[in-house]
Parts: sequence; C-alpha cells; structure tokens
Amino acid sequence: MRRTAVRLSPIHGRGVFALTRINAGDVLFEYKGKVLSWTEAQRQYERSAAEAGHTFFFDLDDGRVIDGGQGGNPAR
Repeated sequence: MRRTAVRLSPIHGRGVFALTRINAGDVLFEYKGKVLSWTEAQRQYERSAAEAGHTFFFDLDDGRVIDGGQGGNPAR
C-alpha cells in the first residue's frame, strides 16, 4: 500500500500528502541531487534565477545544500 501521493497543493504547486499514518522516524524519501556549499549554491542561483524562477535546494545540518535541480529525483 502506498503511504504518500503527489498531487496539486494550494500552497506551492504540487505537494506530498500522507495516505496512511506515518510514524516519527519513518524514512519516506531520499532527496537526491548535487551536494554543494551554500556559497556555491547561491552563486549558481544568481546565475540561473532569471531562467528557472525557482530552486530545489535542501538545507543540510552541516552547512551544505543538496540541489535537487541537478541530478535530483522526484523527491524534489
């Protein structure tokens, strides 16, 4: 049985919605993409912001960021 579904969200285009109870600590997705420093992510954003209009950055506790727009998967 599927635990989540992706569908239209009134908040931000598409969203992930729970179909069943999800317990704290359950792994749902692995967010994939190119791992960068925040400095490099900001540089890339400044160069491409006019083209894309949005980003797929996921902040990590160690100060790095995963850019799901580069080599990412549907979790972005």
